[in-house]
Amino acid sequence: MTIVLNVTLLSGRSFSIAASPESKIQELRWQVQKERGISIRQFVAHGHALAAGTLDENGLKDGEDLLAVLGSAQLVASRHCDDFALIKADGTVHAWGRWRIDGPFQRKLVDVQHITANKAAVAAIVSNGEVVTWGSDGSGGNSYTVAAQLFQIQEVVATIHAFAARRADGKVISWGWPNYGGDSEEVQEQLVNVQSVTASKYSFAALKSDGTVVTWGEGACGGDSSAVQEELQDIKVIVATARAFSALRGDGRVITWGRVVSGGESRAVQLEDIHQICASRNAFSAVKHDGTLVTWGKLAGVVPPALPHHCCELVASDGAFAACLAEGSVVAWGDPRYGGAPTATTAAELRDVTQLCASNYAFTALRADGTATSTHGHARPPRRLACFIHGTRGASAPDIDLHSNTLSQDRCCL
Repeated sequence: MTIVLNVTLLSGRSFSIAASPESKIQELRWQVQKERGISIRQFVAHGHALAAGTLDENGLKDGEDLLAVLGSAQLVASRHCDDFALIKADGTVHAWGRWRIDGPFQRKLVDVQHITANKAAVAAIVSNGEVVTWGSDGSGGNSYTVAAQLFQIQEVVATIHAFAARRADGKVISWGWPNYGGDSEEVQEQLVNVQSVTASKYSFAALKSDGTVVTWGEGACGGDSSAVQEELQDIKVIVATARAFSALRGDGRVITWGRVVSGGESRAVQLEDIHQICASRNAFSAVKHDGTLVTWGKLAGVVPPALPHHCCELVASDGAFAACLAEGSVVAWGDPRYGGAPTATTAAELRDVTQLCASNYAFTALRADGTATSTHGHARPPRRLACFIHGTRGASAPDIDLHSNTLSQDRCCL
């Protein structure tokens, strides 16, 4: 017995496909790819996404209408290491360098939605909300002890040797090296109704739905927020450098804690009336409502420029910041080795910019005409990064067509 489903793409294109009611959603995607040459990331029916189960279990009947969301390739990297992975349009993964995937794990990596990595391990969220991990056991590559709790996962973030996963019910599960946030037992009862989790290099900070914050990990590097806990109220956004956190409150004030050298101390600057905040490796920068820029941490001696127009986007490399202004120009400041001082030629090309993205060592700007300009610094990139760009030595990356012109801040864009 077969049923016929009417599939419609977001472009308006539509077609019909016949399948068995016992076919799984994943198998239906593969069938569409084989018959139509289209990579489907997700089907939507009855007002919700169909992630798992058979057609019959999802209540699909003959003549049912399906909305299909196409997949797009995403290049993924982490600032904790120098390796790369590609989430292909069909949801499978190709990784190289230390991220290389062994056979047993490769078979599990189907319908991958997101990849996060620390210095020695990788965690991937698949479409059913489960997590697949590989790499160093101690750094979280082995998640066996918490596997039963890793379901309906919404996000995974990483310190250099641990992971924290936020579930749909607002609970947070962590694993990996205890000193780097892998052990959250002392605060586990507080980790409920969590909206987001932010990671520094050594600690985690969880933002709860009531605007309060819970921290754990290396105490001196932000894992202990007891000194400012009373001020951590009505928090809207948390960002992190390598060893400190900054939290933006609803009243425009910013609260900081962690290592002084990484921005954990901010009494020397006026952090009021702030509406946007960003972090590099060891410094923070914030934009006030009047357009004034404030920077503190290791870049404290660098005077940020005055912004002639409203700042639409603020991003950071390891040692510099860049702001995309309302009229499409870009202003950068900080260490020239990390993109903080664009050349005259590059600056002239930074017009009609619609989006900015930062890697460790440079910035890339996407223009309205679909072209991109990079503001490269002078710091020497890691060997693996160099071999990816130049293909000169080491484990070079394969030739892959990404079929994507979108830059994503939480994924390295080169």
